[in-house]
Amino acid sequence: QAAAPACGGIDPHETETLVTGNALIYDRYFEVERAAETSRAQFAAYTLAAWADVLADLPETLLGRDEIAALFAGMSATCEWLGIEAHA
Repeated sequence: QAAAPACGGIDPHETETLVTGNALIYDRYFEVERAAETSRAQFAAYTLAAWADVLADLPETLLGRDEIAALFAGMSATCEWLGIEAHA
């Protein structure tokens, strides 16, 4: 007699496949490319390029001051985490 699947009747292998499938759907929709290993310099370059895209789109958006302030706070925190000096 086969053992019952763990996780309340859900086979963990099926769950892993489902999560992987959902990640693929997400990645395709948002055009995400995953890398197994990324150096700190590569991550910094990707992050700064993404922020450049966000900043270029700001004039076309309808954001409140608090939302724009949150974007800049996020950018500042990211730069600080990367060890890049950011001045307001």
